[in-house]
Amino acid sequence: MPLDSFHELPFEMTSHIEPATLEPDIMSVIRERWRHILVMGLAFLLFGLIIGVARQARWIATASVVVEDPRQSTLFEAGSPQLPERYLQTQIEVLESAAVAQRASELLADGTPSLNLSDDDILMNTNVRSREASDLIAVSYTGSSAEEAESGANMIVEAYLELRQSEALASFAAALAQLDASIQESEDQLDSLDSEIQALLGTAPLRADLDQEYQQVLSRLIALSEAVEVDPDELTLISSQLEAMRTVVEIEGQRPELGALLEEQRLAIGRLSELTTRRNEVAVDAELTGGGVVFQSNARPAERTSPGTLLHGALGLAAGLFIGLGFAYGLEIRRRRFKNPFEPALFTHSPLLGAIPEFDTEMETQVPMANAPQSESAEAFRFVMAAVESQLTRLEMTPQRGTALGWGDRVIYVTSTSPGDGRTTLVANMAIAAARSGKRVLALDADFATQGLTNILAPGTEHSVGIAEVVVGTSSLTSAMRPISMGGGDLHLLSRGSDVLSAQDLFGSKEAATLLQTIRHQYDLVLVDSPPFHQVGYATTLARLADRVLVVVTHRSLVSALEELSRRLSLIHGRDIGYVYNRAPVVGELRRIGKHTPEPSLFPISPQREPLTSESPVFENVRD
Repeated sequence: MPLDSFHELPFEMTSHIEPATLEPDIMSVIRERWRHILVMGLAFLLFGLIIGVARQARWIATASVVVEDPRQSTLFEAGSPQLPERYLQTQIEVLESAAVAQRASELLADGTPSLNLSDDDILMNTNVRSREASDLIAVSYTGSSAEEAESGANMIVEAYLELRQSEALASFAAALAQLDASIQESEDQLDSLDSEIQALLGTAPLRADLDQEYQQVLSRLIALSEAVEVDPDELTLISSQLEAMRTVVEIEGQRPELGALLEEQRLAIGRLSELTTRRNEVAVDAELTGGGVVFQSNARPAERTSPGTLLHGALGLAAGLFIGLGFAYGLEIRRRRFKNPFEPALFTHSPLLGAIPEFDTEMETQVPMANAPQSESAEAFRFVMAAVESQLTRLEMTPQRGTALGWGDRVIYVTSTSPGDGRTTLVANMAIAAARSGKRVLALDADFATQGLTNILAPGTEHSVGIAEVVVGTSSLTSAMRPISMGGGDLHLLSRGSDVLSAQDLFGSKEAATLLQTIRHQYDLVLVDSPPFHQVGYATTLARLADRVLVVVTHRSLVSALEELSRRLSLIHGRDIGYVYNRAPVVGELRRIGKHTPEPSLFPISPQREPLTSESPVFENVRD
């Protein structure tokens, strides 16, 4: 948008800017805070290098085992096996258990006493994992040396094998003990039955031979039950002989009670035969079992796992840059700054009247309106003055609270948030621009501390008479006014003076209010240069005495400062005319300022007035 359009922008045209546009983006944070980010990154880089140098080297070794549920590998199916996935997970938990760690510590103490690893050390440095769809379990151990890593991994596997073997043997031993008890019970039952049968049959010679043969067969059966390996054919032969004897006995004795005993004896013999067979099967499985481990591989040579010094430094640098970026972003959030001319309207609630660009070439003078009137800088100040004239005229023709503002609104109080905002330079050039357009202008230097406006418009001259002398009555207003020939036109300067007088007391007096009323009637435009609004207390008094307030906002100035200024102006009912955006970035259309001429004057030029004298009636109160 060209500069000559800035003064035509009402506030409504800038109200579409959302506050979110003032939030910093990552790239802008990097551009503005790159030093903070770099310092943080370098600090963490140094910290990472120190950690990398100081950190002890670490080694890792991995041993592996292939497991299988022992009940799947027995010849005679000693029990129902678990699901493979569940069994594998169970073995991983066993490897990570305190029992395995304790046994591994004992094995290390016996085999390599110099390592001296406790149960907690082993548990802390052990990692057990398995591969999907595989029965292989990898056992990794991390230690401070290659020997410790390899020994730790191997001893954990050895401890696991021992515990699994002892567990399996204990399980088979319990089964064998239970079978032995059942076999003994069956033998005792057979002995009891034999006694009862003998009592019923008597002692006939044929009977005695049969009983003797029976005892021999029964002894052979008992001997077979105690043997580790049993010949199935022999066991079948003994059973047949016993069955034949039972038949003979039944033929010899037809008594019912004898038949019942013989049947019970037959069943007891069959149960004893089954128990004996089962015990032999369990004994064979006990010898074949391997504790559920199909394959075992010792740890390969350990590998160094600790990141090197350079890697530590790289990680530190990355962490530092990330943290630095977050820190910088936080600073930007807390210290938001304006980035384009339209953003301040969100806080001033008044229109943008103009923008003074930050040109590529540095100005050789602070008053280009006088010393370089055809320059781009001078043209920018003319645009601002034209926008101020247009806004004043629009406000005078707009009723507010039912009352027209009238033509008395000619005292413009120019303020800003901080020193160095370009406020004084703006007042000087606006005053020259207005004077050259044919208006009678007064530039009032109310910044008593620096008198910057006086130094720009009348450098090197003494100003012994000024506002202070007029207010206290030691001098007339006419003698205090200094005509300024710079730039041409009807321009006067009213500076502080030489009397030592508190600015707060001076501008708070009734005489100062009367003085401003007199000036208002004698000039078409009065521009008041003041200190930054937050810097002195009498700035509030000046804002009350003025008709309008013009705020200067500098590019990249703090949002919070303008918020506070707007809040204070609203408390004193300061009537903002608008704001000027100073040091705006130069972009394409802002450079198109070549041959443009300012608008025709929108100020009504006052009729010729008589020169001010000490006898002017408006100064009666001041003299008194």
